[in-house]
Amino acid sequence: MATSAVENEVFAATGRLRVFPSPAQIGAGCRIQAASSRAEQGKLLVCDVRGRTGRLLRASPDGDGAAVVAWDGRDQQGRDVPSGVYFLKWDDGRVQAAGKVVIVQ
Repeated sequence: MATSAVENEVFAATGRLRVFPSPAQIGAGCRIQAASSRAEQGKLLVCDVRGRTGRLLRASPDGDGAAVVAWDGRDQQGRDVPSGVYFLKWDDGRVQAAGKVVIVQ
């Protein structure tokens, strides 16, 4: 399978995100964890395979020195996203990390 330009851009980040569960059910969402002690400064960008931003999320500290984001599988307008692959990019000004999640019906 060919790698898309969007995937190349997202995965240019040096770190990797932990995503669970993946695949995730529509409406159930998933939990994303970044190895960052700067949760309050960080943001997580969720985009589809075409590079369109689906959601911009903020994190909270998880108590173990990492940042955690809960994504409910909804877009910025509160609608369930369609089934598919979604790329995730974390940036807190110091740490950049990337991941992906599959959303299924």
